[in-house]
Amino acid sequence: RCSRDWSSDVCSSDLTTGLTFNAGTSTINLNSSGTYALGGLTYNNVNFSVTSGVLTTLTGANTFANLSITAPATGAIKTFNVSANQTVTGTFTANGSAYTSRIFFASSTLGTQYTITAATVSASYCDFRDIIGAGAGTWSGTSFGNCGNNSGITFTATKTVYWNLAGSQPWSATGWCTTSGGTPAAANFPLAQDTAIIDNNSSITTMTFDATWNIGTLDMSACTSAMTLALSTTPPQVYGNWLNGTGVTISGGTSLPFYGRSGQTITNNGVTFTCPIAIYCFGNSLTLNDAFTSSYSGGNAILLTAGTFNANTYNVTCAPTSGFSSGVVTYPRTVNIGSGTWKLGGSPWTVNPTNLTVSGNGT
Repeated sequence: RCSRDWSSDVCSSDLTTGLTFNAGTSTINLNSSGTYALGGLTYNNVNFSVTSGVLTTLTGANTFANLSITAPATGAIKTFNVSANQTVTGTFTANGSAYTSRIFFASSTLGTQYTITAATVSASYCDFRDIIGAGAGTWSGTSFGNCGNNSGITFTATKTVYWNLAGSQPWSATGWCTTSGGTPAAANFPLAQDTAIIDNNSSITTMTFDATWNIGTLDMSACTSAMTLALSTTPPQVYGNWLNGTGVTISGGTSLPFYGRSGQTITNNGVTFTCPIAIYCFGNSLTLNDAFTSSYSGGNAILLTAGTFNANTYNVTCAPTSGFSSGVVTYPRTVNIGSGTWKLGGSPWTVNPTNLTVSGNGT
């Protein structure tokens, strides 16, 4: 028996210990976010019907007759984490409702693949990371984003798109074109495998990330006109390279995470980061192409959780109250100080040596 809602971790042992469970012809509708400890049992129809862009985590190696995940509202992405293999003997349904109404499936552990096996797959407007698509179902659909380390899934072809919408705009607006200065279309919305370019043809004044979108390369190197890139409360997850333009001003102080599974680079072009950068590049690296400067003063400006941060030959300059941190020990990490000069403040060097390698001969 469980006296709280199904998503409570308190219930996980109650679901399996001394329990005979018969799903019968039941339908279970789960309409809140949180961690659902389903106990590795067999269910009939289960619908995750929450429509907001929030995190849902599914634990246990469960089996479903049919499993359905409802699309979030337009202008939102809903993250669905799995921490074990899942089996769907009938239909696995995961259809976003638009290019900017997306469902993001990811393993709860970076670099560890989990398998979703389904007899039938009905999916569209989805992103995947560390997921194996298996079973008789066809793992393909409209607007499939590849966030790395996936298999058995057919992803949408890589493309390069350009922004062309004037004024102050959200990332999810219909402003992306296939050519510089071209005509925008909703289908051009950039995915994690794509390159998104913002140049002077766009006449953009402020670009705001209105959800935690999975983006590929963001190339603003040809943007010499004044533009503010607002990284407020929902910065993107970056899977490609990051190139600032000399006209770009970054605002906001929420951590900007880099998740690439192939070598990523940052090209600053003299732009100062107002937010911390966080490195989750499991098995790969984030490398500086020029000097890095951060004005962030709310804590550590650089946070290394997985993979390698490589300063190359360039200087790293942080605010007087901000430094470098690599305290998480779950994943292998390497920091290459390089041959430049690091200027750090606050609690400048906060690391746990477990799974950490430090190299370079910089100052």
